Amino acid sequence: DGVVYVRSNNPSPKTIRIYDLFGKVVLEKRIATDKLYLDALVPGVYMVQLQQEGDIAMKKLVIR
Repeated sequence: DGVVYVRSNNPSPKTIRIYDLFGKVVLEKRIATDKLYLDALVPGVYMVQLQQEGDIAMKKLVIR
């Protein structure tokens, strides 16, 4: 349905950057909820960077 839930223990807003496999940023959003809409992305493998109050986490995302 094009929605990914981004959850953390911290309720503050999050900055999300999604990179393609070449390292190019294909989506950058600041969200205050847990929902991230990815309707604009084509199927493939991406890296998701979550930044929140100085903490950074990276995860792999596969869209089919």
